[in-house]
Parts: sequence; C-alpha cells; structure tokens
Amino acid sequence: LNISPAHLDYFKNYEEYIRAKANITKYQTSDDFLFYNSSNKIVREIAKKSKAKKIPITTKLAITKNIPTPLIGKFNLFNMAVAIEVGKRIFKIPTEKIIQAIKKFKPLPHRLEYLGTFREIKFYNDSASTVPESTIGAIKTLKGKVQTIILGGSESGVDFKKLAKEVLKN
Repeated sequence: LNISPAHLDYFKNYEEYIRAKANITKYQTSDDFLFYNSSNKIVREIAKKSKAKKIPITTKLAITKNIPTPLIGKFNLFNMAVAIEVGKRIFKIPTEKIIQAIKKFKPLPHRLEYLGTFREIKFYNDSASTVPESTIGAIKTLKGKVQTIILGGSESGVDFKKLAKEVLKN
C-alpha cells in the first residue's frame, strides 16, 4: 500500500528495497487482486506491471470518516478503506457487516494505542512506528498535543530530517 525508506540496514539502498517490495506483485496472475495506494507514485509504478485485477485506493477515505471506530489517524482511515474493499470485492461481505466489524474492532497494542490519562496528560504508545513516516503520521494525528516524545531503536539507514522538522514544529 505504501513504500517509504525502511530496512536500509538490510538492503544495499532504497532502490533495492523498492525492488524487493515490487516482487510481491511479480507472480500475480489475472485471478489475483492488487489493492494499492494510487496516491503513491512508486506504488503506482509497481501496480502497472502487475497482471492482477488492480483496485486503486484513494478517494475511499470519505466512506470511513463517518464510521465510529477507536482507530485514529488518516493512515488508519486509509487501512479501513482497504479492508472495506477487500471484504466487499474478494469475500463478498455486505457493507453493513463490514461496518459492524469495524465498530467492534479492538486496536492492536503499540500502534498509537491510547494508554490513559495521568495528571491531565494523555499517554499513547506508538512503539510499533518503525520508520520516521509512521511517527510523523502519529504526531499529525495528535494535532499538536504532543508535549513529550520518546524515540529510540537501532540504526537502520533511514533519514530522520523530516521527522526532526515535524518534532520541532510541535
């Protein structure tokens, strides 16, 4: 769905990482489906080469905005849009049943997980953010309410300049 620099400690460079991700679609046939983010130029280029039935996901966000869910963030709305399309197109699940499942969905731990409030401070655990882009998405989701952020991890060869700029804005 998305490609951004990751695992650069394992791959020679970003281009090699992109080729590895593109291999996911390499052996698809016309019987397969490819749900892809048509807003991402790299993903669009990969999708063009697939023989699968292509399902672009972009404008579907409007569908998800009115569904009550414990998930927050534009990226989660995008993931919900993909889940809705997969449920409808592949498994032929009625939209009403998909919406009921989304309403009951329990978010996974460590993914912008609300932990609670202590002394009027809300705490979130987003330790599953493994690339700067996902951390930036979390910061934007919390809309300037971030007063403290704890970052860590191991060196993976990614550029942290965009993340640093986002942190400094808040």
